[in-house]
Amino acid sequence: MKKLRKFLGYAFCLTAVLTAFSSCLSNDNDDDITITEPEAKMIFDAAKGTYEGDLYAVYQQYGSIYRTKDSVPNVKVTIGLDTIVRINSIPDSLYSRLLNPNHTLTNKAKQDLAKHLTMQPAESKIGALGFTNKPKKIYRYLTNGFKATLTANYDSKPHEVVFSNNMLCFYNPANKELQVAVQPALINADKERLAPSGIYLMFVSKTKH
Repeated sequence: MKKLRKFLGYAFCLTAVLTAFSSCLSNDNDDDITITEPEAKMIFDAAKGTYEGDLYAVYQQYGSIYRTKDSVPNVKVTIGLDTIVRINSIPDSLYSRLLNPNHTLTNKAKQDLAKHLTMQPAESKIGALGFTNKPKKIYRYLTNGFKATLTANYDSKPHEVVFSNNMLCFYNPANKELQVAVQPALINADKERLAPSGIYLMFVSKTKH
């Protein structure tokens, strides 16, 4: 497993933020940062564009972010005038990393999805935006969440596996880097709860157009 040294200092907050669906704490633990209407427009306008980069399966341990062996190059993310964040493709096999192999039913779905060659687009509308902390150097975008519905074949029949995902984006205007984190809030297979692995997905941009 390799540490993602490219991630900025705010990346350590991501797991807690996505799990709690709340604000990322600053160093002085003051997350109540009021923004003005001009600041809100500036934050949104700054991130608009198309980004190319890599999509990773990552996990948090001892305050650091690590990636698994899985990564997908040349992924595109677009933030448009309609305030929707679009990821052009997430492989089904990468979604399988979000499933816990130690849970019997979950592992059945995991093993099948890991074999898939298909990909799914993802999109979610920005619901809130702001700064990560008092210096106001990093911009934060919380979306309304999205669902990814895949089909896993096990026990001699197909099953509909639904990932109900949270999405959180961070943008650094200094270097025009975008990071997008996707973590499942709930995973079901035919309405039966599946167990998450604790791994989530992270897009890290390389270029902006």
